[in-house]
Amino acid sequence: MLRAFTIGAAKLARAQRRVLVSAVVFAMSCGTAVAQGRIYRDGSFWVEETTGTMTAGRSFKAHMDMGSITYSGGASGNTITYVVRKRVSAGSEEQARRVFEAYRITARSGDVDVLSGDVEGDWRRGSVHVAVTGPRQQQLVKVSTDGGDVGVMHIEGRAEVNTDGGNVNVDDIVGTADIETGGGNAHVGLVKGDLQLRSGGGNVDVDNIGRNAALETGGGNIGVNRVNGDLAVTTGGGSITVKQVGGHLKATTGGGALELGNVGGAVTAETGGGSIRLSSGAIVTAETGAGSIQCMNVRRGIRAETGTGAIVAEFTAKRGEFTDSRLEAGMGDIIVYLPADLAVTVRAAIDLANGHSIQSEFNALKVTQSEGFGPQEVYAEGALNGGGPTLKLHTTNGNISLRRLKKIVSSDDQR
Repeated sequence: MLRAFTIGAAKLARAQRRVLVSAVVFAMSCGTAVAQGRIYRDGSFWVEETTGTMTAGRSFKAHMDMGSITYSGGASGNTITYVVRKRVSAGSEEQARRVFEAYRITARSGDVDVLSGDVEGDWRRGSVHVAVTGPRQQQLVKVSTDGGDVGVMHIEGRAEVNTDGGNVNVDDIVGTADIETGGGNAHVGLVKGDLQLRSGGGNVDVDNIGRNAALETGGGNIGVNRVNGDLAVTTGGGSITVKQVGGHLKATTGGGALELGNVGGAVTAETGGGSIRLSSGAIVTAETGAGSIQCMNVRRGIRAETGTGAIVAEFTAKRGEFTDSRLEAGMGDIIVYLPADLAVTVRAAIDLANGHSIQSEFNALKVTQSEGFGPQEVYAEGALNGGGPTLKLHTTNGNISLRRLKKIVSSDDQR
């Protein structure tokens, strides 16, 4: 009797284990896609973990109704492996199973491998994460989710990433990348091709782009380390920080500060009310509603305007390279550094000069003050080194100062 009971218990246990595995085997559209898994307890949560494999095609596409997903290239062979972890809070395994069944994963292998996660019931108490590992040599990896985080790393082709509200992480892409998130933060490491990125309102962090980049967020901050080509960056109200751009730069914000580093080409910088700082640029356009402007190492010319704030401009243009320039401050000082041998015609004016003045380290500049009652105007004009393109300086209420640019002697010059 006892032996019969023991044998029966053992059979029941084996049967339960078979049910445990078979309950989480996925429905596949092709015989080359295989998956199986297990269910286990993790504290007060139940977890269903499933591992599947697919024969890799030329491209991979995945869409999840909810949950996060990552694709990482670099796997050996011609196989795609994915691990799905569903996690729910439930009072019993039976209750957990019913919740797990509401979220179904399907996989299809072919020239384009497809992985999808579909919610068919109540999934409010659960979370899902899908980790995919596949070959690096993919022509296209296209991954999207209706709300979770998304990541794509280490592929030689094109990356397309879309999430309605999650965070994005993209890195080590040999081709181009197109990224869109409804409101999450976005981090981009290395993309050797072009980058297009749009966020509804999150912060954007970009490290190294091999060609051109266009970045846009509805209101977050944007930080860029290096773009070898042209860069266009826009935020509805956050700050923008850019360290190095090989080509042209256009940076626009509704009200944040602009911290711009070395730019090889032309610069357009606009903010509704923050400050603008630039380390170097060729032809510069800088405009702010109520902040200061500081543009150093301007190699050609500049047009700068602020409603309230000071303007500092350092010109390093050589003979024949300087172009017509204008600095305009509603209320604020203007300080200009010019090379001693630069051929330029200067016209400077202060509308309300009571207590303010024009100072110059160049003898060719003649300063005149108006006479009579009422607000006094101070203006100056002169042809430096025989004259050349025009440099216009104007402030309603502030000082104007023209100074000689001091040459920095390098170690090569000293030798």
